[in-house]
Amino acid sequence: MHAFEIDLDGCRYTGLWEAGAYDRLSVRSDFGTTYAYLDGRDPETLAHSLLAQLVRRDQRRAG
Repeated sequence: MHAFEIDLDGCRYTGLWEAGAYDRLSVRSDFGTTYAYLDGRDPETLAHSLLAQLVRRDQRRAG
């Protein structure tokens, strides 16, 4: 697992990413876990994007 941080709307969020079997990337954070297939994409760049999606989804739920 690789720890990473992103800046989003002036706040820092942390997550963990791991490239696994079948070219699949998993991202874990306080906002949940999500998976995506790398399909030739850079794993760290994809991990940042997935964490941003998790954070924004949580913010929409909170209203």
